[in-house]
Amino acid sequence: MHAEAIEHAPGIYFGLPEQQYHNDPALGSSDLKKLKQSPPTYWFESKYNPLWEPGESTPAQRLGTARHKLVLEGRDAFLARYAPRMHSGSTKDGKRENEEIAEAGKIGLPFDAFQNIMLSGAMIRSNPSISQAFEGGAGSEVSIFWTGNDGFRRKCRFDYFKKNAIVDLKNVANMHDKDFPTACREAIANYRYDMQAGHYLNGRNEARNLWKAGLVFGDFDRKALEACMHDGPTAWVWIFYQSAGAPLTWGTVISPANPILELAQSHIKMAEENLRQYVERFGLDTPWIHDEPLSELDVNELPGWWAR
Repeated sequence: MHAEAIEHAPGIYFGLPEQQYHNDPALGSSDLKKLKQSPPTYWFESKYNPLWEPGESTPAQRLGTARHKLVLEGRDAFLARYAPRMHSGSTKDGKRENEEIAEAGKIGLPFDAFQNIMLSGAMIRSNPSISQAFEGGAGSEVSIFWTGNDGFRRKCRFDYFKKNAIVDLKNVANMHDKDFPTACREAIANYRYDMQAGHYLNGRNEARNLWKAGLVFGDFDRKALEACMHDGPTAWVWIFYQSAGAPLTWGTVISPANPILELAQSHIKMAEENLRQYVERFGLDTPWIHDEPLSELDVNELPGWWAR
């Protein structure tokens, strides 16, 4: 059974469950990436497709949620929510163990995954360059919903909201065993995390208007949030951890004047312009089509390794 899609009113939300955020069909950074690259793909995977249904979280996403719980909220909050599973769920001991974990109101994690999460959390906290990234701010897992000038709803979810920075926790599997900072930089380029940074910083700017309108929901520290509601520059901070193998960590910053962010914002504008053009041409109730006249294939258009 699929979870129900819920459209949230404009506002700043504290304590909103992650699945509720993901199942809100407002435009997120992933949608903007699709709109920039392939608008028909965006339509097919959007609520406007009659076949669309909000999805359930994957095992990898659930492990990511658990890791975020530890890093963003601390060891006690993590242990209050999760417990290690020592046995296979198909065995008698495993079934009894699962029942005991459920009765305790916790979620069971495979022992190896549980240990890896605990270790990576300890590595992040012990790294002096990044240990303070998730402290001293307005809170973690802060969701923002707003409506753009084009009438389309947008959303973003800050891993950690600080006075002068938005901090984002990312995992990198590094399957090719590259130098870890190199693997992180390649992940930023491959997955266009820079567009996420630009979109979230736009959400950070919108948050000031929501704050002034009193549109803040959930439990929050008013003084800490008020300190974040300024017109000054806000940096984007990535904290990466290696999700497989050694629990390596690395962090980097994008300041407001960084040309990477300028390029990201230009691509966001391209995505928004694609949205406008495709809605104008096709509407929202019919599939979007990439209509390009047939042309002769040029040998130079093929990959460099072709016919070698």
